[in-house]
Amino acid sequence: MKIFTTLCGVALLICGALTAQSPDRMTVKFSTPVMINGATLPAGETTIDVVHSAGNLMLSFHSDSGENASVLVNRLTDTASEDQPRVILDRTGNTYRLNRILLTDHTALQVLDAQ
Repeated sequence: MKIFTTLCGVALLICGALTAQSPDRMTVKFSTPVMINGATLPAGETTIDVVHSAGNLMLSFHSDSGENASVLVNRLTDTASEDQPRVILDRTGNTYRLNRILLTDHTALQVLDAQ
């Protein structure tokens, strides 16, 4: 069931666009509101910054409408080969939550917080 909800989240994002601008900054267009660490980011353009701080790795989200959120992540090796970075969401009912981001260099940024 978890695989199905993850695939539903991925399918929903196919309508959006994720563009890599630099290794530490990406822009995504969410087609639906997304929960990130307790904050709800609205549908629309969101900038994602990878923040390296005191040995921790975080993602900082800034939506064009002004909402912000941050979440701790862990860098993992991923065997999937991606042409473009991809955001993976989990779906529970009508709520979409950030699960991980797959990068083109065979790594993934996996959310650590329970949300």
